[in-house]
Amino acid sequence: IPDLEFDSRSKLKLEKEMLGLYVSSQPLMGAVGMLKRRADTTIAGLSERSTISTGPNDGGRDPFVSLGGVVTGLQRKYTRNGDLMAVFNLEDLEASIEVMVFPRTMQEHGHKLEDDAIILVSGRAQHRDEEVNFVANSIEVIEAYEEDSVPVKLRRRGWPMLVSVAAWLQSLSPELGFLRVFQYLTFRAVMAATTALLIGVIAGPWVIRKLAELKIGQPVRGYAMETHLSKSGTPTMGGVLILMAIAVSTLLWFDWTNRFVWIVLLVTLGFGAIGWVDDWRKVVNKDPEGMRSREKYFWQSVIGLVAALLLVFSISGDTNAHVMQLIYEWVRSGFTIDLPPAAGLLVPFFKEVSYPLGVLGFVVLSYLVIVGSSNAVNLTDGLDGLAIMPVVMVGSSLGVFAYVTGSTVYSRYLLFPHIPGAGELLIFCSAMAGAGLAFLWFNAHPAQVFMGDVGALALGGALGTIAVIVRQEIVLAVMGGVFVAEALSVMAQVLYFKYTKRRYGEGRRLLKMAPLHHHFEKSGWAETQVVVRFWIVTMLLCLIGLTTLKLR
Repeated sequence: IPDLEFDSRSKLKLEKEMLGLYVSSQPLMGAVGMLKRRADTTIAGLSERSTISTGPNDGGRDPFVSLGGVVTGLQRKYTRNGDLMAVFNLEDLEASIEVMVFPRTMQEHGHKLEDDAIILVSGRAQHRDEEVNFVANSIEVIEAYEEDSVPVKLRRRGWPMLVSVAAWLQSLSPELGFLRVFQYLTFRAVMAATTALLIGVIAGPWVIRKLAELKIGQPVRGYAMETHLSKSGTPTMGGVLILMAIAVSTLLWFDWTNRFVWIVLLVTLGFGAIGWVDDWRKVVNKDPEGMRSREKYFWQSVIGLVAALLLVFSISGDTNAHVMQLIYEWVRSGFTIDLPPAAGLLVPFFKEVSYPLGVLGFVVLSYLVIVGSSNAVNLTDGLDGLAIMPVVMVGSSLGVFAYVTGSTVYSRYLLFPHIPGAGELLIFCSAMAGAGLAFLWFNAHPAQVFMGDVGALALGGALGTIAVIVRQEIVLAVMGGVFVAEALSVMAQVLYFKYTKRRYGEGRRLLKMAPLHHHFEKSGWAETQVVVRFWIVTMLLCLIGLTTLKLR
């Protein structure tokens, strides 16, 4: 068989025809730098302007802009009058858009169009049926140059360590072009989950052994279930393993310039620190109650309020610079500023029902969601494997919402507010899922290690923060129905006990024991039955929550 050599363009064309995708390189290789310098905006940037404000003299139409990219899916058609026109997709390294070339433009520029051609097209955006396409006015072919052969992202990003290494290796040889897959969000999400899972599984035995050597065992309250007395001394504070896996994996795979992931990480580690102190006091002081409720609630409130203040402007701003500008304007205006619709309270199953909250309303709601979620997950963590699997399922579902709200295409199609940068939270959610599954390996009945407050408070706070960012506070209450039921059962038990004691002279109980999972244990359910049935309920609730993506 003769050794055949193909030029780069022919090789890419064959790959596209035979495999349906490019493997060795990408047609934009060698022209991205030129397009970046000459195009007015990226395709993703144009799509974000779903309603571009126009001046009074342009007839209400969008202004002329230029886009750069590669032609794919070219179709030549004839109008009813027999005139030739064309429709194709223009793709850059981030997004694509449908471009229409009408007969007048086709006569002058039609000969320049062919699949895989790199072009600079000037024209206007057109909005129809909540979709954006582009009407071409002029077309210019861009030639690739060897000195510009290293692919450059059209938007500046602070890539994490592994992606930066992959980009460097890719620049050394064209044969390593496949490494650009590291830039894709979905690939990084899968790798984040895998990395966290491997860290958890590999480091788990060592962490459990160290906790046992330090005699960090779980003390059991005197009024606890009799079947739980045998668990006394089981290593606790296993949440350290979860937080370690999440933090390392997230830092390796997320975009370091993304403000949302940093906020979620800070909330997670902050609540984890509160839980660590609580667990440490239980172990060192042999006090099953740990940190006193008022002290714990105070520090939770501090972290929750700081996070809420950061989020109210982070969600309202498109970029980090815009966020700082909003904070400055808020202070300058005397702490009064209107927030965009994206910062309102969304009601699931309705297309355009969003209640404006204002800065104060947003902060109060966010604070309640973050702190409430943290405590609800902590109350649920009472049986082997009970809390961690619902956290994995709810966190994974929120990752889907994050991906949708962060995408200009999917958010517009599914009628969700577009929040630039929210998609990067998929990396954190994936890492949390991987770390959670790794922990479940050791936490399944009979548990070798318990999560402790260090893990439960942190994971609950993370879920609440992510729900606030993707504007799904109500959906979180639905998908996390098990957490809500556990928290409400404790509140109802305490309130009813106090009420009956004041009225009848003796306290009475609604449930046999709170939280709710202990009530079912007292009713005769085995521990594993309670755990698996709560998992099933959570799975069904997550599916109901995910249906709100489309049923609107």
